[in-house]
Amino acid sequence: MKRIVKYLLIFFVLPIIVNCSDIKNEHSKAKKEIAEEINQTKKRSNKKEIVHINCDTIFNKNYQIDLIPLKQSYGNENEVFDYVYKFEFYKIENNRKKFIQTDTLTCFLPQIEFIDYNNDNIKDILILNVSSARSNLSYFLYLVDLKKDKLKRVKGFEKIPNPKYLKEYDLITNYVFTGKNWTKFYKIKSDSVIEFNKIIYEEPDGSYMNEYNKALKEILKNNR
Repeated sequence: MKRIVKYLLIFFVLPIIVNCSDIKNEHSKAKKEIAEEINQTKKRSNKKEIVHINCDTIFNKNYQIDLIPLKQSYGNENEVFDYVYKFEFYKIENNRKKFIQTDTLTCFLPQIEFIDYNNDNIKDILILNVSSARSNLSYFLYLVDLKKDKLKRVKGFEKIPNPKYLKEYDLITNYVFTGKNWTKFYKIKSDSVIEFNKIIYEEPDGSYMNEYNKALKEILKNNR
């Protein structure tokens, strides 16, 4: 599953590096990986186990994460679509759990990634939410505050398909596979996501790269 996320997170690095052909090739690989993972998930759908992560190497503060399966969520014809999990983020003090954050989340797969999303050089927590029919992935995002020992869940982040953080601009972008592939830009403010009124479509005329750069420059100019 980590390979899936790797493919989907590198589609849309800066346009001068990636072209549309590269994106399509990476997406084709990712779809095969995801299809295989879905099949494996169906086989073990009644054998969900607790996912535990020791975060010492990530945060160096004895943090721990548990994703505890609570119940199945069903799609059409009673097919298992995803699971409801209890998310627990805590630290161990005096051999006891000190809970920092608990939440109930619906997850396609119990996949957790650690990526800095607010440019403070501290990795934040992404938990896989859903995968669309075209393998567009969305995530729940929790910003990590090591000084205050707390998390902040970003409202609406799970509505962004295939998010990618642009550290140099402190913006979020994406590349979404639909009948007509598109890209948008977003920014985190406090505990919410702001969506900019810009959308770039992949047109047959090959104008995507120019339109991407034009939109990015305009957003940066108007939001200094």
